[in-house]
Amino acid sequence: MVVFDFDKTLIDKDTIWGFYKEVNENNHSFGIKRGLYFIFVIFYKMRLISNTGLKKAGVFLFLRGKKKEYILQRGVSYAKSLTLNQVYHQDYRTYNPESRWVISASFEEYLINVFPEDKVVASQLMYKNEKVIGLACNMFGSEKLKYIESLLQVEAIDVFYTDSYSDRPLMDVAKNVYMIKNGEKALIKGLEND
Repeated sequence: MVVFDFDKTLIDKDTIWGFYKEVNENNHSFGIKRGLYFIFVIFYKMRLISNTGLKKAGVFLFLRGKKKEYILQRGVSYAKSLTLNQVYHQDYRTYNPESRWVISASFEEYLINVFPEDKVVASQLMYKNEKVIGLACNMFGSEKLKYIESLLQVEAIDVFYTDSYSDRPLMDVAKNVYMIKNGEKALIKGLEND
């Protein structure tokens, strides 16, 4: 099993903020919401709220009340605007599609369009009456490991690619770990020839 994070791993940027912008392209109150959101970002950086708290704030400000059909349409258009990096081209594509997974805190609504033929596990929005009402699942940190252990029933990962130590739970169960910084990879655990 080969697992890849997405943001700053297979792409050189964070994509969640871009998706919020994509969904709110014609919203006149976007500037006010952006200001409020960055207050939550500061709270997150100060460790006053968790990553899940930050994502819930973003969903509340930018996605809540939007129709599922619209969210999915924006997911398709947003996915087309994303450019994958050299880790995708030089590493990801070399692995057998049956063994590779993308497990990301980004939203499923656009990631399934970036990787339409591949195995993707991502954060999910909660819908009621076909409208966004909140965050159903934040695939961040230990949630990724819980998913792998419980649903996939896998105890070890052969190779793991990430940009962040927030993925420590997956690093701990991986035989080989590559840390990605600015599109460049460095082996931080394991042997190159495993």
